[in-house]
Amino acid sequence: MIRNTEILKNFVVFEGLDGSGTTTQLDLLKRRLETVGIPRWCTREPTRGVVGQLIRDVLSGGVSCEPATLAYLFGADRWEHVFGADGVRAHVEAGEVVASDRYFFSSLAYQSIDVEYDIVDQINAPFPLPEILFFLDVPADVCAERISTRRNVEIFETLPYQTAVDRRYREVLQRHTGHGMQVFVLDGTEDQQKIADHIWNEITKLPIFRT
Repeated sequence: MIRNTEILKNFVVFEGLDGSGTTTQLDLLKRRLETVGIPRWCTREPTRGVVGQLIRDVLSGGVSCEPATLAYLFGADRWEHVFGADGVRAHVEAGEVVASDRYFFSSLAYQSIDVEYDIVDQINAPFPLPEILFFLDVPADVCAERISTRRNVEIFETLPYQTAVDRRYREVLQRHTGHGMQVFVLDGTEDQQKIADHIWNEITKLPIFRT
């Protein structure tokens, strides 16, 4: 199995446990990019496509499937997300900054709890790396407290599972260090705006801001 080590320029990914604030930071970044007039496409996984919606139904507990099936579903949804006609590659090649709430690192951290790591890794080996990866580091118990205020809780949003995912994320980040991707581990317990400022400081170093 050979991992794709291609770097997609101007592709930015947010990762972290459920409740770590990835969605919030994506939204804050989107507003800032809009303010300065930088071409952008902000997206998330699972997508709003057909396969992505099926994944959401599984995560909500409305549909049941084997863990390996879910891993392959994420791979299928991601293939369309990245290589589809209106996907990540198309948008970066059009000169836009693409920011995504989650990418294949989530699959490696989450699906490999119940499925052999090598299987999940093989499913996700074809996908290129982002130029920048932001990992929002928040303790599992803090994330669990944040999630407890939500109306709908997904199947993975339990403290024992999130604790296991947190450990796996550390391994995933270590495995992907040194491939040319910039990895920033940020303290996700800081003030939201302060975190957003850290992110903006790194985003504005992209070449698109100098054209």
